[in-house]
Amino acid sequence: MTFSDDPTARPPTPDEADAPDVALSLREIEVCFPLGQDWRGRPKGYVHAVNGVTVDVLRGETLGIVGESGCGKSTLAQALVGLVPLSGGTLKGPATHADARRMQMIFQDPQSSLDPRMRVWRIITEPLSAQRRMSKDELRERAGQLAQSVGLRPEHLDRFAHEFSGGQRQRIAIARALAPDPEVIILDEPTSALDVSVQAQILNLLLQVQRERGLTYVFISHDVSVIHHVAKRVAVMYLGQIVELGSSEAVLAAPRHPYTRALLDAVPRMMRPLESDAPIDASELPSNRILPSGCFFLGRCPFATKGCHEAQTLRPDEGTGEVLVRCHRAQDLPPLVFPPADLPGDAPAHNSTQKLAQD
Repeated sequence: MTFSDDPTARPPTPDEADAPDVALSLREIEVCFPLGQDWRGRPKGYVHAVNGVTVDVLRGETLGIVGESGCGKSTLAQALVGLVPLSGGTLKGPATHADARRMQMIFQDPQSSLDPRMRVWRIITEPLSAQRRMSKDELRERAGQLAQSVGLRPEHLDRFAHEFSGGQRQRIAIARALAPDPEVIILDEPTSALDVSVQAQILNLLLQVQRERGLTYVFISHDVSVIHHVAKRVAVMYLGQIVELGSSEAVLAAPRHPYTRALLDAVPRMMRPLESDAPIDASELPSNRILPSGCFFLGRCPFATKGCHEAQTLRPDEGTGEVLVRCHRAQDLPPLVFPPADLPGDAPAHNSTQKLAQD
């Protein structure tokens, strides 16, 4: 496969944004937050949370976005559904039209994302009741169907959210997201607040729902093993930028970018590669108030050279062209092959609705 043959292995062009198989098309997305005001009412500065993200999300696929805390992945997720405004760039695709029901979001903490004053059936049908097109009986019937599809019992519908475990609350959140029949679901670390054994059950449920409904997922996580399990393609973010983009098999098995290598090296495994890499600086992310002029990873990279002081762009890997890397030294680094990361809980991919929400 060459770089020119695969539109998913390079930044998309404007014409490709309207392709029928593209659910979301991101072009140079930027999100900045002002820092206070001076005496004239002008911002004193900005926090640059997302810095020029360009990627296509294809219909029916799962795009995983992985990175450490503070890299901007959750801010990007919120920008996709309109919870925070874009400071620059464009977002196109069928799921971004005026009908906001086409895109839904599942949040990290199900307890804080569910209204404690509502009964479960009202929580699930909240996106539908806002349209005022269905009667109360119709809403209740629809809630029962959705609840059953995610492994909840009929008697659960009249309870409140605080009466459920974390895994059950996340099933309620999934049912609510499915209510308006969306095309795209943004998942912001949907399993990180759950027990390890429950994580695998929820992941299997999400994969089952995706197969049955043909959904498109944008899956945000800091857990590499989760991304490896659910995502077809993966984007690695650092300081608001995508530093590596490609198929999950290519990126997570043989990383090219120094940051991706360091991120994967931090994953606990029974088998680890030989320590041929130089360790990165373990300090925290640099400030995103004043962005570096060159490579954003320069201050922590063990392979930095003079050329890293220049701005880096996503470029195709010269070996296969299937992976985009924001590093001019990617071809010079010693090869490093990682075994697949284990899935938390190591649960089999069974029909998750058969276990009626006893998690």
